[in-house]
Amino acid sequence: MSDSVRTKFHFFQVERDQDTPLEFEEALERMWNMPSERKRKEIAAKGLCLLSDVRRYPQNIAYLFTKIRMTEIPDKVNALGKRDDLDLEEDEGLGEDVALGYSPSWKIAAIQANRYSLSSGNIATLISKSVPEARFAFHPVIVHDALERFSQMQLLRKMRVKLAGAFDFGFLQDKGLSASDAMAIQAMLEAPFVDIVLSVGRRRGALHEKFKAWTKAFLKIAHSAEGAGQVKMLEITGKEDDDAASVAVDLLTERLVDRADIPLDAKRKLDKGILLRSSCDVLEKNWENLRYVIPPNGQKDT
Repeated sequence: MSDSVRTKFHFFQVERDQDTPLEFEEALERMWNMPSERKRKEIAAKGLCLLSDVRRYPQNIAYLFTKIRMTEIPDKVNALGKRDDLDLEEDEGLGEDVALGYSPSWKIAAIQANRYSLSSGNIATLISKSVPEARFAFHPVIVHDALERFSQMQLLRKMRVKLAGAFDFGFLQDKGLSASDAMAIQAMLEAPFVDIVLSVGRRRGALHEKFKAWTKAFLKIAHSAEGAGQVKMLEITGKEDDDAASVAVDLLTERLVDRADIPLDAKRKLDKGILLRSSCDVLEKNWENLRYVIPPNGQKDT
């Protein structure tokens, strides 16, 4: 049995809502310092999720969020298949953790991938529920090469977007989508998923310039808390000029990720201290990949 687990981290730009007076770290400081009795009430009223640990380092801060799994509790099983209960109390569950490393100067977060725990959208929702005046959005950092290829496309040949049903196109009306266009497209969205392809086909030329604005708008909504899961695919095909070859870029899947080996403790659990430290280490490790999206006043860690 391996004595460590290779753990994946996704990178996000953290955007503060224009009406939010607090910085991200200030909002989480309020969550962390919430009185214990209020914490219990908040958890009971707003979902079994909490901020369970905070570690501060010279340049970064690491947070541990925990989702308490209260149903579908598995048995413990030995090698012969013998099963037994975990014997949890009525108010106990399984703690599903996710680590978040944050750089206050870069406004970048590295979030552990754990499908059993909280997603970036869940974390944004938890913060807004716990600190009502604080609203933040997490925008995945795209591999710079993918963004560079998209920005170099002078001729957009095809846009393919796959959407969940009942998608609201209202946000695109200021990006060149008329009210009638929105109504016509929205009428199609009765199936669970809708695949829309806009293409020039075999003809020379390119799609209208407004589709670049549409692409950026779809990308933004896909990375917002409200739009999480709504945009399933966003693939762009284009070329630098008439003579260049066409290239395709998937702006949702070409996200920046990194991995770290986290040791297991004597009870076969991830070492929480090293997990939290690693969530900050991967930020520093990926400076070259992140510097394109760091605010101008962001400084490289030393």
